[in-house]
Amino acid sequence: MIDWRNRTVISAAAAVLISGFCVGFLTAKATEGGFKSPAPGGQIPITETMGKLFGKVRDKNAPRSGGMKPAGFAVWKQRLDTSGSSPQACVEFSRPLDASKSYGDYVLVSPELPSAPAVTVKGSELCVGGFGFTDRRVTLLKGLPSAGKDTLKQNADVDFTFGEKPPYVGFAGNGVILPREESDGVAVESLNVSTLAFEVWRVGDRNLVRKTISAPDATAEGDYDYEWGEDSPKGEGYKIWSGKVAVKGGAGERVTTVFPLGAVLKDLKAGAYVVKVRDASGGRDKKESDQPAQARRWILFTDMALTTYTGTTGVDVVVRSLKTARPMGSVRVALVAQNGEELASANSTADGRVHFDKALLKGEDALSPKMIMAYGPAEDFTAMDIHASPMDFSSQGVGGRSDEKLTDGRTANALVDGYLYTDRGIYRPGETVRLVALVRDPDGKAIKDRRGALVVYRPSGVEAFRYPFAQTPQGFAYANIALPKSAPRGQWRAKLLIEGIDEEQGSAGFAVEDFAPQRLGVDMKADADRPLTGVNETRAVQVAARFLYGASGSGLSVSGSARVRVDRNPFPKYKDYRFGNEQTPFDEQYSDLPQTATDADGRAVLPFASKFDTDQPLTALVTASVFEPGGRPVSEVETLRIRTKPVYVGVKLDTKDAKGGEDPITAFNLIALNAQGAPVTARGVKVKLIAENWNYDWYQQDGRWQWRRTSKDVVISDKDYEIAASSPLSFEKRLGWGDYRLEITQASTGAKTVIRFAAGWGAPSDGTEAPDFVRLTAGSQTYAQGDTISLTLKSPYRGEAQIAVANDRLIDLKTVSVGDNGTTVRLKTDARWGGGAYVMVSVVQPRDPVDASKPRRAMGLIYVPLDPKNRKLNVTLDLKDKVLRPDFSKSGQAIIDVPVKVEGAGLGKTARVSLAVVDQGIINLTKFKTPDPAGFYFGKRALGLEYRDDYGRLLDPNLGAAADVFGGDQIGGDGLTTTPIKTVALWSGVVNTGLDGKAHIKLPVGKFNGELKIMAVAWTDDAVGSAEDKLTVRQPVVAELALPRFLAPGDKAYATLELNNVEGKPGLYESLVKGFNGIVTAFKKAFNIGQGQRVQEGILIQAPATVGVSKINLALSGQGYGFDEDYQIQTRMGWGAQTRTFIDQQAPGAVFALPQDLLKGLQPGSATVQVSYSPFRGIDPGPLAAALNRYPYGCTEQIVSAAYPWLYVSGADAARAQTILKGAVNRLLDRQSADGAFGLWRAGDGEAEGWIGAYATDFLIEARKRGVYVPQDVIDKAMNAMRDMSKPEGFTSVSYRLKIEEGPWWNAMAAKTVSEEMRSRASAYALYVMAKAGSGDLARLRWYHDVQFKAERSPVSKAQIGAALALMGDKARARSAFRQAAQGMGYKATYDWYQSPLRDVAAVIALAYEAGELDTAKALIPLLERHVKGPDEMNTQEQAQVLKAASLMLAQSGPLSIKGENVKALDGKSSLQRFQISAVKDAKFTNQGKGAVWRTITVTGVPVAPPPAEAKGFTIDKAYYTLQGQRIDPSQVVQGQKVLVVISGRTNYAETRPVVIDDALPAGFEIEMTLSRDDAQNGPFRFVGDLSQPDVQEARDDRYVAALDVSANSGFAMAYVARAVTPGEYYLPGVEVKDLYRQDLYARTAGGRLTVAPR
Repeated sequence: MIDWRNRTVISAAAAVLISGFCVGFLTAKATEGGFKSPAPGGQIPITETMGKLFGKVRDKNAPRSGGMKPAGFAVWKQRLDTSGSSPQACVEFSRPLDASKSYGDYVLVSPELPSAPAVTVKGSELCVGGFGFTDRRVTLLKGLPSAGKDTLKQNADVDFTFGEKPPYVGFAGNGVILPREESDGVAVESLNVSTLAFEVWRVGDRNLVRKTISAPDATAEGDYDYEWGEDSPKGEGYKIWSGKVAVKGGAGERVTTVFPLGAVLKDLKAGAYVVKVRDASGGRDKKESDQPAQARRWILFTDMALTTYTGTTGVDVVVRSLKTARPMGSVRVALVAQNGEELASANSTADGRVHFDKALLKGEDALSPKMIMAYGPAEDFTAMDIHASPMDFSSQGVGGRSDEKLTDGRTANALVDGYLYTDRGIYRPGETVRLVALVRDPDGKAIKDRRGALVVYRPSGVEAFRYPFAQTPQGFAYANIALPKSAPRGQWRAKLLIEGIDEEQGSAGFAVEDFAPQRLGVDMKADADRPLTGVNETRAVQVAARFLYGASGSGLSVSGSARVRVDRNPFPKYKDYRFGNEQTPFDEQYSDLPQTATDADGRAVLPFASKFDTDQPLTALVTASVFEPGGRPVSEVETLRIRTKPVYVGVKLDTKDAKGGEDPITAFNLIALNAQGAPVTARGVKVKLIAENWNYDWYQQDGRWQWRRTSKDVVISDKDYEIAASSPLSFEKRLGWGDYRLEITQASTGAKTVIRFAAGWGAPSDGTEAPDFVRLTAGSQTYAQGDTISLTLKSPYRGEAQIAVANDRLIDLKTVSVGDNGTTVRLKTDARWGGGAYVMVSVVQPRDPVDASKPRRAMGLIYVPLDPKNRKLNVTLDLKDKVLRPDFSKSGQAIIDVPVKVEGAGLGKTARVSLAVVDQGIINLTKFKTPDPAGFYFGKRALGLEYRDDYGRLLDPNLGAAADVFGGDQIGGDGLTTTPIKTVALWSGVVNTGLDGKAHIKLPVGKFNGELKIMAVAWTDDAVGSAEDKLTVRQPVVAELALPRFLAPGDKAYATLELNNVEGKPGLYESLVKGFNGIVTAFKKAFNIGQGQRVQEGILIQAPATVGVSKINLALSGQGYGFDEDYQIQTRMGWGAQTRTFIDQQAPGAVFALPQDLLKGLQPGSATVQVSYSPFRGIDPGPLAAALNRYPYGCTEQIVSAAYPWLYVSGADAARAQTILKGAVNRLLDRQSADGAFGLWRAGDGEAEGWIGAYATDFLIEARKRGVYVPQDVIDKAMNAMRDMSKPEGFTSVSYRLKIEEGPWWNAMAAKTVSEEMRSRASAYALYVMAKAGSGDLARLRWYHDVQFKAERSPVSKAQIGAALALMGDKARARSAFRQAAQGMGYKATYDWYQSPLRDVAAVIALAYEAGELDTAKALIPLLERHVKGPDEMNTQEQAQVLKAASLMLAQSGPLSIKGENVKALDGKSSLQRFQISAVKDAKFTNQGKGAVWRTITVTGVPVAPPPAEAKGFTIDKAYYTLQGQRIDPSQVVQGQKVLVVISGRTNYAETRPVVIDDALPAGFEIEMTLSRDDAQNGPFRFVGDLSQPDVQEARDDRYVAALDVSANSGFAMAYVARAVTPGEYYLPGVEVKDLYRQDLYARTAGGRLTVAPR
């Protein structure tokens, strides 16, 4: 960067140029009319043309700011003193210095001198010796004192250069607006240049929309000027003037030359100018093609300055005069679109204001708004880009409710400001979400006449439900959202949409998870505000536990853990500074805290010992877990900060803009803080700057090329500093491109900070300057709506103040004059202020060529809160008793009576009230807060207004100084059928109060012991309010049974019986536990329990021998009290069922009886037997459908395949079919991304092939035809994707996988061939789907048949084209296509996961039937019969396509006549007869028909013995560890113990295969977390090794499931953490890996037994 403080005195330089214009000659070329013809010598006398030009050159003796001594105490001039034996760098200040003071402490020299700089002071000049003849920078530090009381306000950098420098040409300052009144011109700075060549270009106003009014960087000599595009005038502009100017200055002297733009203009026209300048000196040994030093600058030559306020209602524009700083009226202001058309225009009012509505800002493409243009008097013109960066007020505390989680990122909407709330924050699948939306305007008043909808979105962002409303007569809309059992887990969102408004007008979120309500309330205190400062300091973590039904949590086990890692933000007040050692970062550590138990009051202490002697600031995430009697933990977390060093040094880097081809400057700011974060003085701080030079070496290993990176350190500087507590230490270095390291150490304290950074690119300048600051205050009194506020403002200078009141829009605007002592302004508040508003003040100086040649502006911002009078309702819940003691002995439920009182509704008016009563154990899971509409509407809002002005874009027309920059889804599926978990969440709906404001709300509650949170929300048309309270519900003697979530046959679990005599009579109580439906338990015992006493006992529960849902009953009686409760629990296998299929032919008249050993080896009660008869061998939809329904996973292909059979179901099963189809549709909608594509596992994963995308779209179209609701926008987006994909070649933007990348397994040729085939088949299917949906492309279908068939080998693709042609009416090509498809049977694509000969023949048969090509279909049936396999031997594609073909084949076949005895007929179709068998020995079947038929026996059941370990194409292993990395034996664990489960394996196949990992849990275990790759690489679990990145992984109630693609060269590994919760003996299932499409490829480990010992 070139520093221009050493330039030739500016007024003298200007005088030289002015003299040249007035009495000399200028080499010029007239490119626009109005100039006199050139004289023979090519020169035009200025004196002859000046009168015809727009402006005149200002008199050379006119007063101007250049060369004037700055006000206050500041650097003024600089010089090199070479009169002595060695040169000195001298700096003159604006005020005298004190020679008796030590100024060396305030001087930094870079590059550093060999010894301390010699500093001398005389008068107002400070000189530094010892320079030699090397270019150096002198930095004068903030705080440098004058002879008086003044000090330097900020660091000042002064550059001193020696020797020859390359020529430089550039503009002074970064601005683009040149004030035209009393303007000298545009300042150009140059070095070693004797002649400058200028060009002036003009770009008309409407062409500016295609340009960027910018200040491009200067171009150094020899560099190419990349003048093109938006910042070049070419194309839209034209040259109007050119000429040359002689520059007066010696070698190495920096000169400022003023170019009088106004003097060379013929006249003013609306538009902008571009001034180009280059070195035209000549005389040096240069080639003609060499690029000279040059620069260009866009200029708006105007007296007008624009200010804009952009908010939710549109944009407000204020026009001011630069000369007077006052608003300008009667100025035409236009809003101009991207294409140059005028969207709207208006004349400014007397206060300079114009408003453009928001609708005008919402244009698209060519009609989107681009610029605001102003047309003033005397052809004045200026413009502002409406999308320029707004001023950054982030440091002004403008964050309001957007900082709250409830309304993250939200500001109030322009027309409708909806407040949405739910009754709680989390739900289990199958539960109902209660959603209410208050529909109000931005002032918080009810809106009743708007049409809209409440729309609910799944975690993927796809619409799930829509609840439309025509109006809201009571100011609200509501919905009861019944979540399906298969609802995706994750974060859901509901939005309020209003007809006629594109954006949402309110939203609320809620989670869907398989949670268990907490039974304990746990509080944790660890004095977190005080850091741990000692190496061996121990912090006592206080834990308090209570049962939510009111009893103390005494005698409960307590454990804790700590996760210690580097604190990324150790001192939040200094968040921009970096601390710690980035070269050798602290390795994250995990440790367990000593276990303990709560005392009689439910209290415990966990000691956390800080034993970390490190120079890095650390944070410890301490978790305290208190275990419920049944073993499930309730945890709370506290974050502690560890600071074991007395001093921490922070570094903030600022990279400044590079100019003149030089390297940019990096500014280093250092602060020293103590452990508490307070600034301290640090002496003897060594700062070492090191360049890291990296080398990359290639080498061969094992026949493969690899590379390694090595570095060499080069020390750039090494110096000791003192960091003062009062201000940061600052210094600068000019750094070239590369990597660097800054090492900071203090030997006396052991403090160390090491940061790494890259430098060399520079920081882009935004062309704006920093504002000064206005001090504002509204006093300390409290204001209410309607009051008048007294605002006192103090500006750093006199000027015109523009006062804006705003929140998300401009509320009020006024202009006042401000004198030296400031002023006081009175502002009248009203309802538009809501609960408060921001007051934004900008004070602008009038322009004066001497005192304010470049007008400054100062900004101030405060928030004024208001009390919204009569807008808040006072809601009270007048509970008579805080404890409810219901009697459940009669009805099994009790009534909660909640009296609600609402005050403030107004005389004779009622209020609306909703009441939610929710288990506090559910509330605690998400820390759900009571809905607060008053805080929403009347609390502090985020500033939603964007402020832009022209004052940061000004050039100094009288040589002023520049300023600093101002901070211008899831695998899816149902969970367990049932669990013992119970939730309590009651909802009143919306009720009206009486005229007295009172309502009594009664809600039934089932058997429950715990704490209920009662949350009331109330509203009227004008006011809102809410309240909360808590109610304890309990029996005199609480009896509860803690069970595992599920069981497996043969398991023995020890349920925990808890009896707590909270307030019952002391004495004997008899407890009785019974099991039903297979559960074996027999417990009966009497307990002598005193009041306040709690007892617990383990009860043996033996699982049934078969799967199913069982019931356990708990009964308690004694002392005149009785209670009983039922618990449901499911028994599921640790391994899956098997299907056996027997196919044979039965002759006419033959009688068949089932073999008696048919069920051998299967668990009694688990087997189902069906016998079906069909005219086709092995073609029975029943077993296939059953196999598909059993498939436990859910990639997109499998979801569609499993649901496809239900498209053909009718009769008695139609209702069930609709339910299954809806579930499949819902899961697919979760996976659609914005471009219409469906992900393989989740939205946007890009893993689904295009063929699968068409398959999913095909299914959605068929489901919609059968009455299943599919949103139209889903269909529209899916069809857009199909159209995009229907091209067999060329670019496509849809996110489907349509090609194979070249890599280890695919060379370039193979990858290209396979990619072409994938794309072609996706195109064929897409064309078929388009035709089916009624938007077919006949031309492309014909091209595909006539041309593409020559390359296409897939019979299915040919059949799809044939079916599409038939739908479009081209029967001839359709028949030809099916004939070619039949001839292509037997084709095999080894890379295609979904393709097989069986899949192909079944699909072609189905398509042929659909297209009416019956001959082709019937001819292929024998081939299908030969290929067909047992249901469990087929993959899902084969099963689905055979099912589809079978349905159509059977519909065309003749009737059967089968007599079944002692069986139940399931299917009455004449072409297929199916029977359910209840007793194998009694069943008989007679073929009463005339021909032989095919009989299929299908037996499905669970084997008695668990499956053995096997490895077919895969290997897999499962290992168990402690969280510290020690290997453990899983057969013996202790209740409460955490176990890290690591699963790893490989495939024996070279090609990539899609697999699912299925690891069923033992009963009594629950998954706490799944590990990510980052956890293993950077977290405390690095001992695990490298983990795979699954496409999806899921922690379910009873298993861990993951899906990913694996190949032989990569293998796979994943891990999760589980906890042993319930004591007992359980079956420990093996882990299984399955290929999704090759049933013969799998591996599993053997199962075993596991014992969880009680703690």
